[in-house]
Amino acid sequence: VEQVKRLLVTIALEVDEVQREPAPEAFFASFGDSALNMSLFFWVEEYSRLFATTDKINSRIIQRFREHGIDIPFPIRTVHLQQP
Repeated sequence: VEQVKRLLVTIALEVDEVQREPAPEAFFASFGDSALNMSLFFWVEEYSRLFATTDKINSRIIQRFREHGIDIPFPIRTVHLQQP
């Protein structure tokens, strides 16, 4: 959890549109069914840049998680079919 929180903040700070003050913050928000839910908060100067900035950050998160061997889990369901 601490590694992910540090990585999220580092990634946010690499994106030029992210404000340095207030600094980005990452939190372990909750437990999910098959996940640990993390939240990253950051600020941009212009609201119109929020979605493009979020896209940049999210794309980097996926790349960095792969580089650091951090898996994003997804639920798996096994269905057994029986014939009458």
